[in-house]
Amino acid sequence: MLVVAAFSYERIQSFRENAEVLEDLNMKIIIVVSLFVAGGTVFAAILGLIAVAKRIKKLLMLYVVLVFILFAVQLAMGALLLQLTPEDALNAFREDSEEGLVRRESFQNYMECCGWDYLTEEFFPERVACLALHPTYKMTCRDAVQDFLDTWLTPLGILLLATGSLTLLAVVGSLLVICNNRSVKAKFADDF
Repeated sequence: MLVVAAFSYERIQSFRENAEVLEDLNMKIIIVVSLFVAGGTVFAAILGLIAVAKRIKKLLMLYVVLVFILFAVQLAMGALLLQLTPEDALNAFREDSEEGLVRRESFQNYMECCGWDYLTEEFFPERVACLALHPTYKMTCRDAVQDFLDTWLTPLGILLLATGSLTLLAVVGSLLVICNNRSVKAKFADDF
């Protein structure tokens, strides 16, 4: 997960520099949190292994709390990534100002798309359809944003949901085994 988040972060930085319209998706925050969760998961795993190997009860409790926090963040971030839509970037794309024009042209050139809803769409202040300047572009910008979401953010969201769910199942399963097996529970408590 750490490798996927790091790779996504690098790729998304490139998109952010060349396609400022995507700023409204808050991708940098999402990817930074994903990197934090991935790093925290590795740290928690090491902490849990040390706690079990050395049989340190306080460290084990810290591990359990850390894992619950990480899985909650993973599930929240995964759900957030999966509900992003192209319409989240629409306001930045349609901004009626000189800065909006520069951002829109830069985005259209970088993503090789024209218009939002249809290829011949015109915007203020340029009033010239992008397709007239770039007749080779065959995709609307809504479709380009959707393609970006499907390629880069949806897989990360699915990965966060899957690992968060597996973490929850593992912790709950471990706690159930410990609590339901009295002999194991008594031996486990005596070891600390």
